[in-house]
Amino acid sequence: GTKSSTSSSSGTSSSGSTSSGSSSVNKSSGSTSSSNSSSGSGSSSQPTHTHNWVAQYATKTVHHDAVTHEETVQTGTTTVVDQEAWDEQVISGWNYYTLFSDGTKYYTSNPITDAEMDYVEEYCIKNDCSYSVMQDAIYTTVHHEAVTHEEPVYETKTIVDQPAYDEQVQQLTGYKCSSCGATKN
Repeated sequence: GTKSSTSSSSGTSSSGSTSSGSSSVNKSSGSTSSSNSSSGSGSSSQPTHTHNWVAQYATKTVHHDAVTHEETVQTGTTTVVDQEAWDEQVISGWNYYTLFSDGTKYYTSNPITDAEMDYVEEYCIKNDCSYSVMQDAIYTTVHHEAVTHEEPVYETKTIVDQPAYDEQVQQLTGYKCSSCGATKN
């Protein structure tokens, strides 16, 4: 609404103040206008002020989280053992010998040579014993490596499609008159 107070040049207004003109304030636009009138022979007027509203901004930081998604990716392999490593005893040859009844062993070739047979017979006569021709296996260890195969190893990983970032934005905070400094929202 409009609020006004009027009086004659020599009178007193209802508010008790002395006034020589009228004044009105328009609250909706924030503008003020004044006019003076007198009952005398001339009239004078003051210029009306019109606000020039300029938008006022403040810089604000807006944070944007990273954009991500989950993916199952192969990160390597693991060795799976199908058969453990093992060692095998394999006959690689023979030791031939004569075993006398007194427990003595006499190693010979195979087949036994005539000279070796002569020695065996003399030993038996001298020691009053008998003999047997024997053979012992010679074993060699053969190592067998483990039987294995590789299988992939998977892991769920977070993939960054767009990294997090901060953005500086201008935010409207209100308006200010460039002439008189009045403000409004």
